[in-house]
This record gives sequence, C-alpha cells and structure tokens, in this order.
Amino acid sequence: MKHMTFISILLLIIIISALPIILNINNTNIKTAEIYRENDLLYSIDLSAVTQPYEITIENGKHSNVIWVEKDKISMKSSNCPDKLCVKQGKISKSLMPIVCLPNNITIKIEDSDKHKVDAISR
Repeated sequence: MKHMTFISILLLIIIISALPIILNINNTNIKTAEIYRENDLLYSIDLSAVTQPYEITIENGKHSNVIWVEKDKISMKSSNCPDKLCVKQGKISKSLMPIVCLPNNITIKIEDSDKHKVDAISR
C-alpha cells in the first residue's frame, strides 16, 4: 500500500513538472507566417507584431485567395478553388500544419524563431 502511494506521488510530481513543456507555457518565440505561391516567398509576416487584423489578397490570373492575418494566427479567409479545403482548415498558430491551397498553388507556413532549439522529446 505504501509502495503504491509513493509511486502515485512520484508520478504526479513528474506530470506536474512536465506540464510547461507539454503545454508550451513559456512560449516567447516569434512566429513568422510565410506565404508562398509556387515556392516563391510572397510575404513574411511577424504574427506577434500584428496589432490590427487585416487581409491580403493574392491574385494570379484566374486564381484568387484572401488571407486573414491577426495577432499570432493566420487563416485562408476565402479562395476560388473548387474544394475550399484551405478555407475549411481554419486558423493556424503553430508550425505543425501549413495551410495549402493546391489548385491555386498557395502555401502558408508558420516558422518559429526557436525551431532549432531542443524540443521536449529530445531533451
């Protein structure tokens, strides 16, 4: 019984000490949104410096995309592509998953300033 209590307390301490890493509470890095058309960088936006939301319209012949930029987030507001998967993806704020509009060749990625630092898994 005492052995199980000790293990439970030890496990609780480990979980609590790992919470900042898991939840990324101490996240002070700069997030830069990069908007590409066919591998050409069109815009590089410091999302942490955005004070007022705004939109960017990208037109290329018959292709048209409207991107919504706000503090720490970016999304595809509208697109004239047939499936609208890029719009349905919603807002992104982390570098885990880019927004991609395949028919219009538009990609939005988020690059973290600390992307070359050691992550929680390799520590």
